[in-house]
Amino acid sequence: MSQPQILIDPDEACSIERNLILREVYYRPTGYFSNPKSLRNACKKEGHRFRLSECKDFLENQESYQINKTSPKYIPRVSYGRITRPNCVHQYDILFLTHDHYKGKKYKAVLNIIDCAS
Repeated sequence: MSQPQILIDPDEACSIERNLILREVYYRPTGYFSNPKSLRNACKKEGHRFRLSECKDFLENQESYQINKTSPKYIPRVSYGRITRPNCVHQYDILFLTHDHYKGKKYKAVLNIIDCAS
């Protein structure tokens, strides 16, 4: 009876090794890297060559980076004054009720739907 062969994907192995190195550098207590460029420069000092996109992808998955990163300068928002066609754009919300009884039935929530054109 032959043993099943386990094949290691070289790209996956490279990705795991890269994440281990970046994690080691990022979570070192000697410095804080607030952006991908500073993390890449710290890796260069240790002899590792990573692309900026690889450092950015790594940082986007780190909770401490997500908490401390700056807020975006521009957030696109919908202009509700420009919506003119009825039944095209709606806003939905659920209101949870605590003590509502009507005709012997107890209601737990209300679904509120508003047409933005009206």
